Amino acid sequence: MSLRLATLVVGALVLAGCSATPSAGPTTDLATPSSTPTPTKATKAVFGTLDVQADTGANIIKKQTAIDGPCSVESGYDDIEDGGQVAILDANGATVALTNLESTGLQIEPGKTSMVHTWCGFTFEAPAVPTGRGFYAITTGHRDPYRIAEAELFSSDLELKLGDIPGH
Repeated sequence: MSLRLATLVVGALVLAGCSATPSAGPTTDLATPSSTPTPTKATKAVFGTLDVQADTGANIIKKQTAIDGPCSVESGYDDIEDGGQVAILDANGATVALTNLESTGLQIEPGKTSMVHTWCGFTFEAPAVPTGRGFYAITTGHRDPYRIAEAELFSSDLELKLGDIPGH
């Protein structure tokens, strides 16, 4: 009987080691975060405007003469349109942010009333562009990337232009 008793005692000890009751030894609590936090990448928002040469004749023919109303861009800029994608690239050419153009419509030089002083306006906003890349580039439509220093990209609203913009 002593062999049977010894077997029962060993079996009980093995089962006790597998129980849900924590042992006195080291444990790892998976709910506790590690002491080394995961680094977060710093980002900043980029806001910009894109002024594009208007097709004055087309706007007049189409009766698109209301400020902030519909606007036709000059031939050759047809790839720039409401909803068009804007890509922000880092110095290595990797895309770090994507957003879209939003039309602000027909714009006019302050103090002017003639359609020859108009252009088509667009805005864009990229809320989370990674910082610390040095140089960036912005591109939209089939345009070549416009290279820009980090300080200028994040300093204030960017003002980009395509074509002959009155008053600028």
